[in-house]
Order: sequence, then C-alpha cells, then structure tokens
Amino acid sequence: MSDIFSNIVKEYEKDRKFGIYFEKDGQTYTLDVYYSLGGQNWYTGGVDPRGVFVSITPMEMSESHGVQWRTFTLGSGLKMLIEVQKRYNARKLKAIATRILANPDADFRIVDLFNAVVKKNPIPA
Repeated sequence: MSDIFSNIVKEYEKDRKFGIYFEKDGQTYTLDVYYSLGGQNWYTGGVDPRGVFVSITPMEMSESHGVQWRTFTLGSGLKMLIEVQKRYNARKLKAIATRILANPDADFRIVDLFNAVVKKNPIPA
C-alpha cells in the first residue's frame, strides 16, 4: 500500500463538497469528493453526468496579513466519476466521502488519478 495521502494538512466540508489538503514531495494538493449536477462542461466541450466525483488539484497555500490564500491553475487538476446519482442525497455523499477520505490510498482509482495529476504537472526540480 502506498502512503501518498499520509501528510494531511487540513480537512474541510462545505456545501456539497468534502475534502482534504495534503502534501507530497513539497507540493500541496486538494482531494475533493463532491456532488455535481452535471450538464454541459464548457472546459472539455462534453456533457458531465450527474453524480459523485473525486478531483485532485495541485495548489499553493500562503498566508498574508492573517488571510489564507489558495492558488490553483485552471486545468491542472483531474476529476473522476465515482457514482452516478439522479438526485442529490446528502447521506450517501457523506458516506462515500467518509470512506474515500478515511483511506484514499486503499482505492487504486484514487491513486491512479493522483499519479495522472503528477504526470500532468511535474514538480520542478
């Protein structure tokens, strides 16, 4: 088993999204588990299904004058559909998020998604 997600910086929950910030090899990432209404995806040009997704995005965290800043680059992260749901179900989303966030290393799909993000965004030496 890998230890990609062992250095968790912070956990959070907001609206229809659960997530963690974690560090790996000096880079900070966010792992989100969220419900999406689906529909037209203007970034990819496709149509996204309605359901629960997982996304991993590289980011930078900084603090200035007591304000915490999170900086992302558009298109640097990747997402993956975990489960199609016709309707939003808060209890089901929380159960899925709890399972994934408790041990993301146990799900090979999450590890593969992380490896794809690292390959897409190599860390400068």
